[in-house]
Amino acid sequence: MAPVREYEPALGFRGTSTLVAGYLGIQFAANLTAVKTVAILDGRPIPIGSLLYAVSFTWIDLVNEHLGRRCARWLVVSSVGVNALIILWFQLYVHLPGTSEWNMDGGRQEAVAFVMGTTPRVLIASLVTMYIAENVDILVYHRVRAFLPARRCWLTSAVSNTASAPLDGVLFALIAFAGKVPIDFLWSLMLTSALYKLAVAYASVPLNYAIVPRRARAVGEESG
Repeated sequence: MAPVREYEPALGFRGTSTLVAGYLGIQFAANLTAVKTVAILDGRPIPIGSLLYAVSFTWIDLVNEHLGRRCARWLVVSSVGVNALIILWFQLYVHLPGTSEWNMDGGRQEAVAFVMGTTPRVLIASLVTMYIAENVDILVYHRVRAFLPARRCWLTSAVSNTASAPLDGVLFALIAFAGKVPIDFLWSLMLTSALYKLAVAYASVPLNYAIVPRRARAVGEESG
């Protein structure tokens, strides 16, 4: 009997696992650090987690380039699912009653609720926006690569980031805060969020050459 050959991705196990773990790690860390804000543009508060999250647009380009569009789509869906489960676990963690020893210090529970407890609307906005913006990035990257087969990788990533990063900033602000804040503040929030996410996405484009070695594009690239 001929020996059974294990499947090995064209990029190799280390490269593939780096791309997958890195993307999931960025998403998780960004959501976990979204509570604290920092003043960057004209003193406007920006969630620190959003700065990291903007890197995910370039990272999904790496997945698209080396593993293919279908794998990139599945990774986005998986990330949405994983983040939803983590959010549910955090909610359970926050609301389960603690022991008497835990409750002796009321500040503990308040700190946990502040860091890990988020309003449902913001959570929904985060997951919906992530799914839409990341898939737009994947689609644009695929179309540019098909139209310019001899293009530079950084150029394709920059074009896709131009479409997805501002879209993410605008969509999140609309879904999370429309009707809850004054319209002038909402417009300002959308503009600021779109600009700084685009700036961070552009700054992360060199990751295309730093994370994994270059190789031929993912096999023929699936049409679906």
